[in-house]
Amino acid sequence: MNMTKKIIDQVNNVNNLNNLDNVDNVTNEKYFPLEKFEKSFMKIPIELIGSDTHYASLNVFYSLKEQLRKLKKPLLSLNDNNIRIIAISDTHTMHDNLELPLGDILIFTGDCVGNYHMKVDLYSEFYNFLKFLYKKSFIYKHIVWIAGNHDTFLDSDYYDSTVAKSLINKLPSNVHYLEDSEINILGLKIYGTPYLPSRLETMNKNYISNGFERYESERKKIFKKIPEKLDILLTHCPINGLHPNNLSGDYLLRKRFNKMKNPPRVHCFGHSHNTFGVYERKHVKGKRTLHINSAQERLIAYQEELVPNNITGLPIVFDISKRKDKKKRKKN
Repeated sequence: MNMTKKIIDQVNNVNNLNNLDNVDNVTNEKYFPLEKFEKSFMKIPIELIGSDTHYASLNVFYSLKEQLRKLKKPLLSLNDNNIRIIAISDTHTMHDNLELPLGDILIFTGDCVGNYHMKVDLYSEFYNFLKFLYKKSFIYKHIVWIAGNHDTFLDSDYYDSTVAKSLINKLPSNVHYLEDSEINILGLKIYGTPYLPSRLETMNKNYISNGFERYESERKKIFKKIPEKLDILLTHCPINGLHPNNLSGDYLLRKRFNKMKNPPRVHCFGHSHNTFGVYERKHVKGKRTLHINSAQERLIAYQEELVPNNITGLPIVFDISKRKDKKKRKKN
């Protein structure tokens, strides 16, 4: 069955269940992943209504709804030239709890293992994540993913990454791990880099979860490698200045955006658990980037506390058009 047909059928089913309009007229106010997240909380026990967690989950819902309302274009816009992307991040061992919709490409932007403690078994958690990717490789045309600071076993400069990377090489060919590298798939140019600020440099604290943390001098060189005219950029951390509560953004990454003549159309990341959402920014005249924080851990934790039998998470779903081939247009 054609993937696009599957997507349309699924969206139509969700829209019908939620009493939404036909998928051809989807707007930001009728964004089906958000509707599904809201519906999950209709089964909250009476004694938990008005709890801190309930208010926190409502804040996520209304904040994202307002962000979507302000976008220049809706996230969902199915047509023959569009590719559907499912973006998730920071699942911290809870990826199997997510209810993921259909799409063409699944994106993951780091932190697949849990938060560190003395008895944590990182390799077992990582192996479980690879099994998750393997299963999803039969559902999506492509999976593209990068590491995060918790995924220390993939940082070959400071840790032994031999075992982890040998396991990655056993994944199906449509599962793509990026580390300062680029891939062109389904008419999209995607680049991924996991690097982020070193907390030893910024806070004088040396955390165990310090994978891919680098000093400013190193990150300047790393970010210079980010190509122009990307359709999607994957990083683990955000740029700074997107949200007042975001204290983990990288100002060097923002400077790189500002210097680019053609910055990425979409920037997917995670890391900052308390600033989930979508942020549209104009970095150069006439060039906008949609920044997407799809960190899931906090959202899943809310549902585990409030509705443990109806956990969905809130993956960010968006449609992006294939880049037009100017050479082909000239020939025609």
